[in-house]
Amino acid sequence: MAPRKKKTTDAEQSFADVTADTLYSEIRDALLTHVRAAEKPWSKRPAREQQDTIDATNNLAKHLIRLTCHAVTARGFGQIPVTLGDLAVKKKHINGKFVCRLDEENFVNLAAYQDAVVVLVLCDPEEFFIDPNPPEADPDQMDMVADPPHDKETGEVLESEEA
Repeated sequence: MAPRKKKTTDAEQSFADVTADTLYSEIRDALLTHVRAAEKPWSKRPAREQQDTIDATNNLAKHLIRLTCHAVTARGFGQIPVTLGDLAVKKKHINGKFVCRLDEENFVNLAAYQDAVVVLVLCDPEEFFIDPNPPEADPDQMDMVADPPHDKETGEVLESEEA
Protein backbone atom coordinates (compact mmCIF):
# COMPACT_ATOMS: atom_id res chain seq x y z
CA MET A 1 0.00 0.00 0.00
CA ALA A 2 1.43 3.37 -1.02
CA PRO A 3 1.95 5.94 1.73
CA ARG A 4 -0.65 8.68 1.90
CA LYS A 5 0.39 11.97 0.45
CA LYS A 6 0.38 14.68 3.10
CA LYS A 7 -2.07 17.47 2.38
CA THR A 8 -0.45 20.88 2.14
CA THR A 9 -2.07 23.50 4.32
CA ASP A 10 -2.65 27.05 3.08
CA ALA A 11 0.03 28.29 5.50
CA GLU A 12 2.59 25.77 4.24
CA GLN A 13 1.83 26.67 0.63
CA SER A 14 2.11 30.40 1.29
CA PHE A 15 5.50 29.95 3.00
CA ALA A 16 6.72 27.90 0.05
CA ASP A 17 6.42 31.06 -2.08
CA VAL A 18 8.30 33.34 0.35
CA THR A 19 11.71 34.64 -0.70
CA ALA A 20 14.20 36.90 1.08
CA ASP A 21 12.79 39.79 -0.96
CA THR A 22 9.20 39.14 0.16
CA LEU A 23 9.67 37.81 3.71
CA TYR A 24 9.07 41.14 5.46
CA SER A 25 5.89 42.03 3.59
CA GLU A 26 4.57 38.45 3.78
CA ILE A 27 4.86 38.40 7.58
CA ARG A 28 3.43 41.91 7.91
CA ASP A 29 0.52 41.21 5.57
CA ALA A 30 -0.31 37.98 7.38
CA LEU A 31 -0.42 39.84 10.69
CA LEU A 32 -2.48 42.70 9.27
CA THR A 33 -4.99 40.21 7.88
CA HIS A 34 -5.76 39.11 11.43
CA VAL A 35 -5.74 42.65 12.82
CA ARG A 36 -8.10 43.87 10.14
CA ALA A 37 -10.55 41.15 11.14
CA ALA A 38 -10.61 42.45 14.73
CA GLU A 39 -13.79 43.11 16.68
CA LYS A 40 -13.92 46.73 15.55
CA PRO A 41 -13.77 46.49 11.75
CA TRP A 42 -10.82 48.11 10.05
CA SER A 43 -13.10 50.31 7.95
CA LYS A 44 -14.77 51.69 11.12
CA ARG A 45 -11.50 52.74 12.75
CA PRO A 46 -10.25 56.30 12.40
CA ALA A 47 -7.17 56.70 10.20
CA ARG A 48 -5.05 57.46 13.30
CA GLU A 49 -5.96 54.09 14.88
CA GLN A 50 -5.32 52.32 11.59
CA GLN A 51 -1.89 53.96 11.29
CA ASP A 52 -1.04 53.07 14.92
CA THR A 53 -1.90 49.44 14.14
CA ILE A 54 0.15 49.51 10.94
CA ASP A 55 3.14 50.96 12.83
CA ALA A 56 2.86 48.34 15.60
CA THR A 57 2.56 45.56 13.02
CA ASN A 58 5.61 46.86 11.13
CA ASN A 59 7.61 46.80 14.38
CA LEU A 60 6.44 43.26 15.09
CA ALA A 61 7.38 42.17 11.56
CA LYS A 62 10.89 43.59 12.07
CA HIS A 63 11.17 41.70 15.35
CA LEU A 64 10.06 38.47 13.66
CA ILE A 65 12.63 39.01 10.89
CA ARG A 66 15.37 39.35 13.51
CA LEU A 67 14.15 36.17 15.21
CA THR A 68 14.07 34.40 11.86
CA CYS A 69 17.63 35.48 11.06
CA HIS A 70 18.68 34.30 14.50
CA ALA A 71 17.06 30.90 13.96
CA VAL A 72 18.47 30.48 10.45
CA THR A 73 22.00 31.54 11.30
CA ALA A 74 22.15 29.63 14.59
CA ARG A 75 21.72 26.14 13.13
CA GLY A 76 23.36 24.78 16.27
CA PHE A 77 26.19 27.33 16.40
CA GLY A 78 26.57 30.15 18.88
CA GLN A 79 26.00 33.66 17.69
CA ILE A 80 26.32 37.15 19.03
CA PRO A 81 24.92 40.24 17.31
CA VAL A 82 27.80 42.69 16.89
CA THR A 83 28.50 46.04 15.29
CA LEU A 84 31.64 45.99 13.16
CA GLY A 85 33.94 48.90 13.84
CA ASP A 86 37.37 49.96 12.59
CA LEU A 87 39.05 47.77 9.99
CA ALA A 88 42.73 47.99 9.12
CA VAL A 89 44.89 46.09 6.66
CA LYS A 90 48.20 44.88 8.10
CA LYS A 91 50.42 42.81 5.86
CA LYS A 92 48.19 39.91 4.74
CA HIS A 93 45.53 40.31 7.44
CA ILE A 94 42.56 42.50 8.18
CA ASN A 95 42.35 43.57 11.81
CA GLY A 96 38.96 44.69 13.00
CA LYS A 97 37.04 45.74 16.06
CA PHE A 98 33.50 44.89 17.03
CA VAL A 99 31.09 45.93 19.75
CA CYS A 100 28.39 43.80 21.34
CA ARG A 101 26.10 43.95 24.34
CA LEU A 102 27.85 43.10 27.60
CA ASP A 103 26.15 40.20 29.33
CA GLU A 104 27.29 36.92 30.84
CA GLU A 105 26.25 34.76 27.88
CA ASN A 106 28.08 36.93 25.33
CA PHE A 107 31.18 37.05 27.50
CA VAL A 108 31.25 33.28 28.06
CA ASN A 109 30.70 32.56 24.34
CA LEU A 110 33.44 34.96 23.24
CA ALA A 111 35.87 33.71 25.89
CA ALA A 112 35.34 30.13 24.71
CA TYR A 113 36.61 31.10 21.24
CA GLN A 114 39.33 33.57 22.19
CA ASP A 115 42.41 33.03 19.99
CA ALA A 116 40.51 30.43 17.94
CA VAL A 117 39.68 30.65 14.26
CA VAL A 118 35.93 31.18 13.90
CA VAL A 119 33.67 31.76 10.89
CA LEU A 120 32.12 35.21 10.72
CA VAL A 121 28.72 35.05 9.03
CA LEU A 122 27.70 38.47 7.76
CA CYS A 123 23.97 38.97 8.01
CA ASP A 124 22.16 42.26 8.57
CA PRO A 125 18.49 41.61 9.41
CA GLU A 126 17.58 45.01 7.99
CA GLU A 127 18.33 43.64 4.52
CA PHE A 128 15.00 41.80 4.86
CA PHE A 129 13.01 44.97 5.65
CA ILE A 130 12.13 45.24 1.97
CA ASP A 131 8.60 46.49 1.41
CA PRO A 132 7.56 47.16 -2.18
CA ASN A 133 3.92 47.83 -1.19
CA PRO A 134 3.71 49.51 2.24
CA PRO A 135 0.22 49.53 3.75
CA GLU A 136 -1.64 52.78 4.23
CA ALA A 137 -4.48 53.72 6.54
CA ASP A 138 -7.85 54.11 4.82
CA PRO A 139 -9.13 57.69 4.76
CA ASP A 140 -11.68 58.45 7.47
CA GLN A 141 -15.25 57.96 6.29
CA MET A 142 -17.50 61.02 6.38
CA ASP A 143 -20.17 59.14 8.35
CA MET A 144 -17.69 58.17 11.07
CA VAL A 145 -17.85 59.98 14.36
CA ALA A 146 -14.65 61.92 14.88
CA ASP A 147 -12.32 60.43 17.44
CA PRO A 148 -13.13 62.30 20.67
CA PRO A 149 -10.30 64.02 22.53
CA HIS A 150 -8.51 61.85 25.09
CA ASP A 151 -6.63 62.73 28.27
CA LYS A 152 -2.92 62.33 27.43
CA GLU A 153 -2.07 60.71 30.77
CA THR A 154 -5.05 58.44 31.44
CA GLY A 155 -6.34 57.85 27.92
CA GLU A 156 -9.90 58.57 29.10
CA VAL A 157 -12.32 60.25 26.73
CA LEU A 158 -12.73 63.92 27.63
CA GLU A 159 -16.27 65.27 27.91
CA SER A 160 -17.25 67.64 25.15
CA GLU A 161 -17.81 71.29 26.07
CA GLU A 162 -21.13 71.32 24.19
CA ALA A 163 -22.70 68.62 26.39
